[in-house]
Amino acid sequence: MKSNNNIFPAIKVFGITLVIGIPSVFFTFLALVYLGAFGPVPDHNELKNIQTQQASRIISADGLQMGTFQLQNRTMIGLDEVSPELIDALLAIEDIRFYEHNGIDNRALARVFVRTILLRQNAGGGSTITQQLVKALYPRRNSGSISVVADKFREMIIALRIEKIYSKDEILELYLNTVSFGEDTFGIETASFRFFNKPPADLTLAESATLAGLL
Repeated sequence: MKSNNNIFPAIKVFGITLVIGIPSVFFTFLALVYLGAFGPVPDHNELKNIQTQQASRIISADGLQMGTFQLQNRTMIGLDEVSPELIDALLAIEDIRFYEHNGIDNRALARVFVRTILLRQNAGGGSTITQQLVKALYPRRNSGSISVVADKFREMIIALRIEKIYSKDEILELYLNTVSFGEDTFGIETASFRFFNKPPADLTLAESATLAGLL
Protein backbone atom coordinates (compact mmCIF):
# COMPACT_ATOMS: atom_id res chain seq x y z
CA MET A 1 0.00 0.00 0.00
CA LYS A 2 2.82 2.36 0.83
CA SER A 3 4.39 1.88 -2.61
CA ASN A 4 1.05 2.59 -4.30
CA ASN A 5 0.69 5.78 -2.28
CA ASN A 6 4.06 6.88 -3.61
CA ILE A 7 2.99 6.25 -7.23
CA PHE A 8 -0.06 8.51 -7.25
CA PRO A 9 1.82 11.73 -6.32
CA ALA A 10 4.37 10.92 -9.02
CA ILE A 11 1.61 10.50 -11.61
CA LYS A 12 0.04 13.76 -10.46
CA VAL A 13 3.34 15.62 -10.81
CA PHE A 14 3.87 14.08 -14.25
CA GLY A 15 0.39 15.16 -15.36
CA ILE A 16 0.88 18.71 -14.12
CA THR A 17 4.24 18.85 -15.90
CA LEU A 18 2.58 17.83 -19.17
CA VAL A 19 -0.26 20.31 -18.78
CA ILE A 20 2.15 23.17 -18.11
CA GLY A 21 5.10 22.03 -20.19
CA ILE A 22 3.47 21.31 -23.55
CA PRO A 23 1.76 24.72 -23.89
CA SER A 24 4.97 26.41 -22.74
CA VAL A 25 7.02 24.64 -25.41
CA PHE A 26 4.38 25.41 -28.04
CA PHE A 27 4.19 29.13 -27.27
CA THR A 28 7.99 29.37 -27.07
CA PHE A 29 8.14 27.75 -30.50
CA LEU A 30 5.58 30.24 -31.85
CA ALA A 31 7.54 33.13 -30.35
CA LEU A 32 10.71 31.97 -32.12
CA VAL A 33 8.81 31.73 -35.42
CA TYR A 34 7.34 35.21 -34.89
CA LEU A 35 10.79 36.65 -34.16
CA GLY A 36 12.19 35.21 -37.41
CA ALA A 37 14.29 32.35 -36.06
CA PHE A 38 13.05 30.06 -38.85
CA GLY A 39 12.92 32.60 -41.68
CA PRO A 40 11.98 36.22 -42.42
CA VAL A 41 8.72 37.57 -41.02
CA PRO A 42 8.33 40.95 -42.78
CA ASP A 43 6.58 43.78 -40.99
CA HIS A 44 3.67 45.83 -42.31
CA ASN A 45 5.91 48.47 -43.89
CA GLU A 46 7.78 45.90 -45.97
CA LEU A 47 4.58 44.16 -47.00
CA LYS A 48 3.10 47.47 -48.18
CA ASN A 49 5.95 47.73 -50.69
CA ILE A 50 6.17 44.26 -52.20
CA GLN A 51 8.50 44.25 -55.20
CA THR A 52 8.69 41.53 -57.85
CA GLN A 53 11.23 41.23 -60.65
CA GLN A 54 10.02 41.93 -64.19
CA ALA A 55 11.52 41.26 -67.60
CA SER A 56 12.88 44.16 -69.64
CA ARG A 57 11.41 43.92 -73.14
CA ILE A 58 13.21 44.92 -76.34
CA ILE A 59 10.72 46.52 -78.73
CA SER A 60 11.44 47.15 -82.42
CA ALA A 61 10.68 50.44 -84.22
CA ASP A 62 7.43 48.98 -85.55
CA GLY A 63 6.29 47.98 -82.04
CA LEU A 64 7.09 44.26 -82.10
CA GLN A 65 8.79 42.53 -79.17
CA MET A 66 12.21 41.23 -80.20
CA GLY A 67 13.33 39.72 -76.91
CA THR A 68 13.73 40.17 -73.18
CA PHE A 69 16.37 40.52 -70.47
CA GLN A 70 15.41 39.16 -67.07
CA LEU A 71 16.30 37.33 -63.89
CA GLN A 72 12.68 36.16 -63.74
CA ASN A 73 10.60 36.15 -66.91
CA ARG A 74 7.58 38.11 -65.70
CA THR A 75 5.26 40.90 -66.90
CA MET A 76 2.90 42.52 -64.41
CA ILE A 77 -0.75 43.04 -65.36
CA GLY A 78 -3.96 44.08 -63.60
CA LEU A 79 -6.67 41.70 -62.46
CA ASP A 80 -9.05 43.26 -65.00
CA GLU A 81 -6.74 41.92 -67.75
CA VAL A 82 -7.36 38.31 -66.69
CA SER A 83 -10.17 36.11 -67.96
CA PRO A 84 -12.94 35.63 -65.33
CA GLU A 85 -12.88 31.92 -66.22
CA LEU A 86 -9.28 31.72 -65.05
CA ILE A 87 -10.12 33.34 -61.71
CA ASP A 88 -13.07 30.96 -61.24
CA ALA A 89 -10.91 27.95 -62.10
CA LEU A 90 -8.13 29.08 -59.75
CA LEU A 91 -10.49 29.56 -56.81
CA ALA A 92 -12.26 26.26 -57.47
CA ILE A 93 -8.98 24.35 -57.46
CA GLU A 94 -6.90 26.21 -54.90
CA ASP A 95 -9.07 28.14 -52.45
CA ILE A 96 -12.85 27.94 -52.79
CA ARG A 97 -13.41 30.10 -49.67
CA PHE A 98 -10.86 32.76 -50.64
CA TYR A 99 -13.31 35.66 -50.26
CA GLU A 100 -14.56 34.37 -46.89
CA HIS A 101 -11.45 33.72 -44.77
CA ASN A 102 -8.85 36.07 -43.27
CA GLY A 103 -5.85 34.37 -44.85
CA ILE A 104 -6.24 31.08 -42.97
CA ASP A 105 -8.95 28.58 -43.92
CA ASN A 106 -9.79 26.79 -40.66
CA ARG A 107 -12.08 24.32 -42.41
CA ALA A 108 -9.32 23.30 -44.79
CA LEU A 109 -6.88 22.89 -41.90
CA ALA A 110 -9.39 20.72 -40.03
CA ARG A 111 -9.83 18.57 -43.14
CA VAL A 112 -6.08 18.10 -43.49
CA PHE A 113 -5.71 17.25 -39.80
CA VAL A 114 -8.49 14.63 -39.78
CA ARG A 115 -8.02 13.01 -43.18
CA THR A 116 -4.28 13.40 -43.81
CA ILE A 117 -2.84 13.12 -40.30
CA LEU A 118 -5.37 10.92 -38.49
CA LEU A 119 -6.83 8.81 -41.32
CA ARG A 120 -3.70 8.79 -43.51
CA GLN A 121 -5.67 9.77 -46.61
CA ASN A 122 -4.69 12.24 -49.31
CA ALA A 123 -6.88 15.25 -48.57
CA GLY A 124 -4.86 17.87 -50.47
CA GLY A 125 -3.24 20.91 -48.92
CA GLY A 126 -4.69 23.36 -46.45
CA SER A 127 -2.85 26.47 -47.63
CA THR A 128 -4.87 29.43 -48.87
CA ILE A 129 -3.98 31.52 -51.91
CA THR A 130 -2.65 34.16 -49.51
CA GLN A 131 -0.36 31.60 -47.87
CA GLN A 132 0.80 30.39 -51.28
CA LEU A 133 1.60 34.00 -52.19
CA VAL A 134 3.70 34.22 -49.03
CA LYS A 135 5.54 31.03 -49.98
CA ALA A 136 6.32 32.48 -53.42
CA LEU A 137 7.51 35.82 -52.00
CA TYR A 138 9.45 34.38 -49.05
CA PRO A 139 10.58 30.85 -50.03
CA ARG A 140 11.27 28.20 -47.44
CA ARG A 141 14.91 27.77 -46.51
CA ASN A 142 15.17 24.33 -44.93
CA SER A 143 13.58 20.90 -44.95
CA GLY A 144 12.76 18.58 -42.07
CA SER A 145 9.71 18.13 -39.88
CA ILE A 146 10.42 21.00 -37.47
CA SER A 147 11.26 23.42 -40.27
CA VAL A 148 8.11 22.51 -42.22
CA VAL A 149 5.92 23.12 -39.16
CA ALA A 150 7.73 26.41 -38.45
CA ASP A 151 7.30 27.51 -42.07
CA LYS A 152 3.57 26.77 -41.93
CA PHE A 153 3.15 29.00 -38.88
CA ARG A 154 5.42 31.69 -40.40
CA GLU A 155 3.33 31.72 -43.57
CA MET A 156 0.14 32.00 -41.52
CA ILE A 157 1.49 35.01 -39.63
CA ILE A 158 2.51 36.79 -42.83
CA ALA A 159 -0.76 35.85 -44.55
CA LEU A 160 -2.76 37.46 -41.74
CA ARG A 161 -0.71 40.64 -42.11
CA ILE A 162 -1.15 40.72 -45.90
CA GLU A 163 -4.92 40.35 -45.53
CA LYS A 164 -4.98 43.46 -43.32
CA ILE A 165 -3.04 45.53 -45.87
CA TYR A 166 -4.49 44.46 -49.21
CA SER A 167 -7.99 43.82 -50.53
CA LYS A 168 -8.92 40.34 -51.76
CA ASP A 169 -8.66 41.43 -55.40
CA GLU A 170 -5.24 43.00 -54.77
CA ILE A 171 -4.04 39.74 -53.18
CA LEU A 172 -5.35 37.76 -56.14
CA GLU A 173 -3.59 40.13 -58.54
CA LEU A 174 -0.31 39.82 -56.61
CA TYR A 175 -0.64 36.04 -56.60
CA LEU A 176 -1.29 35.73 -60.33
CA ASN A 177 1.65 38.03 -61.12
CA THR A 178 4.05 36.31 -58.73
CA VAL A 179 3.66 32.52 -58.93
CA SER A 180 5.80 30.27 -61.10
CA PHE A 181 4.37 28.12 -63.89
CA GLY A 182 7.69 26.30 -64.34
CA GLU A 183 10.61 26.65 -66.74
CA ASP A 184 11.37 30.33 -66.03
CA THR A 185 7.72 31.30 -66.52
CA PHE A 186 6.49 33.67 -63.82
CA GLY A 187 3.07 35.28 -63.67
CA ILE A 188 -0.10 34.69 -65.63
CA GLU A 189 0.78 37.04 -68.52
CA THR A 190 3.98 35.16 -69.36
CA ALA A 191 2.32 31.76 -68.84
CA SER A 192 -0.63 32.62 -71.06
CA PHE A 193 1.60 33.62 -73.98
CA ARG A 194 4.00 30.73 -73.41
CA PHE A 195 1.39 27.98 -73.44
CA PHE A 196 -1.42 29.44 -75.57
CA ASN A 197 0.10 32.45 -77.37
CA LYS A 198 -2.63 34.82 -76.24
CA PRO A 199 -3.22 37.38 -73.48
CA PRO A 200 -4.86 36.17 -70.25
CA ALA A 201 -8.07 38.07 -71.04
CA ASP A 202 -8.68 35.79 -74.06
CA LEU A 203 -8.20 32.44 -72.31
CA THR A 204 -11.01 29.92 -72.71
CA LEU A 205 -12.40 27.91 -69.80
CA ALA A 206 -10.37 24.83 -70.78
CA GLU A 207 -7.17 26.89 -71.12
CA SER A 208 -7.87 28.62 -67.82
CA ALA A 209 -8.38 25.29 -66.05
CA THR A 210 -5.10 24.00 -67.55
CA LEU A 211 -3.09 26.95 -66.23
CA ALA A 212 -4.80 26.80 -62.83
CA GLY A 213 -4.02 23.09 -62.71
CA LEU A 214 -0.33 23.77 -63.39
CA LEU A 215 -0.16 25.69 -60.12
